[in-house]
Amino acid sequence: MKVVEHICPEKKKQFGTVSLLKQTVTCRVDDIASNLHQQLERTSEKFIWYSVTLDESTDVSDTAQMLIFIRGVDENFKITEDIAGFCSMYNMTKGRDVYYEL
Repeated sequence: MKVVEHICPEKKKQFGTVSLLKQTVTCRVDDIASNLHQQLERTSEKFIWYSVTLDESTDVSDTAQMLIFIRGVDENFKITEDIAGFCSMYNMTKGRDVYYEL
């Protein structure tokens, strides 16, 4: 609330009514993720060309993490680039495993 006082003090009351309970935050994050997924689906339907890029790294628990990026171009040559997915790969990370995850 101290940050709100400095940035936008006129909205302090509104920020004070926001629930920060674990379940509320989880629900909001799920709603945002669902909305972003729907936006990407709608945008990708208009792609004339697209490419998919994978990036894999290992986290501190030695579990492989794979990010899936998509870049597309529509008929007006508007370029869209976004993260299409993220997954943890608990087994081997051979080419076959990466292919199945994709």
